[in-house]
Amino acid sequence: MNLTSQQSSTYGRIFQAAVEAIFSNILQQLAPRDPPLLARRQINGIVGLGLPDNQWQNEMGYFYSITMAHLQRAVVAYGAGGFAANTAYINVSNDSSDRWLCQNLVIRGTSHKSFSLFALILALIVGLLIVTTGTTIEDLIYWCQGKSGHGISKQEEWTANELLMMQSLLYERDDCGV
Repeated sequence: MNLTSQQSSTYGRIFQAAVEAIFSNILQQLAPRDPPLLARRQINGIVGLGLPDNQWQNEMGYFYSITMAHLQRAVVAYGAGGFAANTAYINVSNDSSDRWLCQNLVIRGTSHKSFSLFALILALIVGLLIVTTGTTIEDLIYWCQGKSGHGISKQEEWTANELLMMQSLLYERDDCGV
C-alpha cells in the first residue's frame, strides 16, 4: 500500500485498537465482574422467566455495542494519553506522524458545551414578550376600549363581577360589613 506516514500511523492505531477490541479479549475482562449477558438480568436468584425467541439477536446486538464502544475507547485512549497516576508511564511518541495523529484527534468531551448565543437571546426575548403580554393584556384591552368607546359596559361588568367584588357584595347583603 502506498500510504503517507500520517495514513500509516492512523491505520496502525486503528488496527491495534481493533485487535484489542476482539470480543474474546473484552469478554475475559468483563466476565469476572459482570457477565455481559442480557438474559442474566432476567434471572432473580435461580428463578427466571422464559426468554424471547429473538434473545440471541438481542445478545449479539449488545455484544456488538460493547465491542464498538471498546474500539472507540482504545482509539481515544491513544490520542488522549489515557489515565496514569504517574506520568513516567506515559509513552510520548517521537514520531511526527504519531504526534500529528494525537494532535488532530477530535474527541467530544463533557467538560465543555457549545451553545448558540443567538438562540439564547431569542429564547430570552420571546419569554419576556410572553410574560409582558400576559401581565399587561388586560389593562391594554381596557385602555383600547376606553379610547374607542366599545365594550366599556362589558369591562365595568367584568370588574363588578370579580370574585373579591362578589364576596364583598355578599358580605354587605348579610350585614357582615366590609
